[in-house]
Amino acid sequence: MTGHWTLVRAEEGGFGNRTLYSMARANLKNLTREAKSDYRRRIEDHLNSNNRWQVWQGVQHLTNYRANLRADGGDVVLAEELNLFFARFEVEPLEAATLQPMLHSSFTLTVEKCEVRCTLQAVNPGKATGPVGISGHVLKDCVDQLAGVLTQIFNQFQSQSTVPPCLKSPTIIPLP
Repeated sequence: MTGHWTLVRAEEGGFGNRTLYSMARANLKNLTREAKSDYRRRIEDHLNSNNRWQVWQGVQHLTNYRANLRADGGDVVLAEELNLFFARFEVEPLEAATLQPMLHSSFTLTVEKCEVRCTLQAVNPGKATGPVGISGHVLKDCVDQLAGVLTQIFNQFQSQSTVPPCLKSPTIIPLP
């Protein structure tokens, strides 16, 4: 490797003399090519002989890897801060809330026909249709016929304390 640096210095010194510079550059190029092919042969030999340790040493040399062999003296304050920070995620969950059986109360939520009518009349007909494909114009024009039917449906769901699966499942419509 010392010869390599001698050639580099010779190349740098030959800037004033064109022939000296050309010779130094050619010698440097040849020496670099030989060093690369020699190194490639050594790595290939290690790989072919399944010598993992030598291959790992070569990789460490190429990447300038230096193992951190020093053990930290141990900053107790820093260790405690880290423990407190990460321990907050390991807090035991609170006792799971148990569902109390529903006691039938005298109060049940009911929807009035006038509320449904007001809601349907407030629909903006210029908006896009909903997932079922009913336009706002149809809802506004048929408010009197739909109000009674929808009121009965909503009140039935409230009295049964259930929501039908068709209302729970989303309908995904891709946008153009």
